[in-house]
Amino acid sequence: AYTATLDERKSFFEHGDGISSVAFSPDGKSLTSADSRSRVFQRRLDDGTVTLKLKAGVDADTDVVYSADGADLMVATA
Repeated sequence: AYTATLDERKSFFEHGDGISSVAFSPDGKSLTSADSRSRVFQRRLDDGTVTLKLKAGVDADTDVVYSADGADLMVATA
């Protein structure tokens, strides 16, 4: 089992209020997380670099999911 380093765990603090959804890319190279303030962050798993930041509309619980081939990332708020 993989155990995240302290620096890797700190990278999720930018969500603040908590994480509402996480999704691993089909190739296993990225992790995307979303929170209740509609913020989405995508990170490379090898070094934790944030490769995507976006605000998905109004503050609401947000869900993220990759398409099966990894070509698309879907973001939905409720």
